[in-house]
Amino acid sequence: MLSILSRVALPLMESLCVSKAAALRLAEGVRAELNVQDTWVAAVIPGAVDTDLSKGFSPPKNGARSSCRGGARSD
Repeated sequence: MLSILSRVALPLMESLCVSKAAALRLAEGVRAELNVQDTWVAAVIPGAVDTDLSKGFSPPKNGARSSCRGGARSD
C-alpha cells in the first residue's frame, strides 16, 4: 500500500516520501517486467488515510480499515 506521498515531497517527511516513491518505481518496474507474461501488478495509492502520522492533516480522511478493504470515506 502506497500513499500520495509517493508523488510529492513534503518538508519534515522526506524519508517517508522517498521510500514511498521508491516503492512506486519498484511496482512500475516489476509491472513492465512481468507484462510479457500477462501478470498484473498494481500499486494502490489511496487518498488520505486516518492514521497517527496524519493526525495534523485536516482534510477528510478514509479510515484505515476501509482503505485496506477498498472502501471509500463515509461522512
